[in-house]
Amino acid sequence: MVFDAWVYGQLDLPPEQFTRWLSHPLGPEARGPDFVADDSGCVGREPLVILEGLHQLELTPLEFLGVGADFGTVSVRGLIGDQAVLHSQGLLTGLFASAAAHGGDGRLVVVGRRGTTFGYEVQVTCGAVRARSLNEAQRAEFLESRACSELRALEAANRRVALELDVPNPGPTAPQWRLPASETPAAPAPAPAAESPAVAWPPA
Repeated sequence: MVFDAWVYGQLDLPPEQFTRWLSHPLGPEARGPDFVADDSGCVGREPLVILEGLHQLELTPLEFLGVGADFGTVSVRGLIGDQAVLHSQGLLTGLFASAAAHGGDGRLVVVGRRGTTFGYEVQVTCGAVRARSLNEAQRAEFLESRACSELRALEAANRRVALELDVPNPGPTAPQWRLPASETPAAPAPAPAAESPAVAWPPA
């Protein structure tokens, strides 16, 4: 993994528009800004299908990406590596941008954590979509925000779960912690048997 990034998003839609939005194919607005590599082919696909694609992303045990959509609210919380960023950023950007035509309001932020300093934000408000790259000061501001504190808490919980599930199971090539034969201490000599008192035979 070359780098990883925080992902934080919150999107609200009018309840009466939510179901319609889920089943409405994405238009050209789903292509996203120029600085987002969108090779996901999400144009023409329904948000419901895109959500399913996000849920099927392959992640390592130390990565997580929670995407929920229910009761008019879409929430995104994650810490993902370089490959997952490349495979998900077009889907996430298109998902948020498509909500503009259905009264959506919210934002998506992707900020590099380790190995990179990139960051960008997609805002959906008043029927319009705006996107911008984040400079270093804006990135630092996000890293100190309550949103990032929430992501750190989720990362800690995810690590605890990963450690609990990683039960050691040494294979045949794993060290068995045995000393070499030349260093193996000799077994102690058996103690001499106690002499039994003499007994006359045959008994008198």
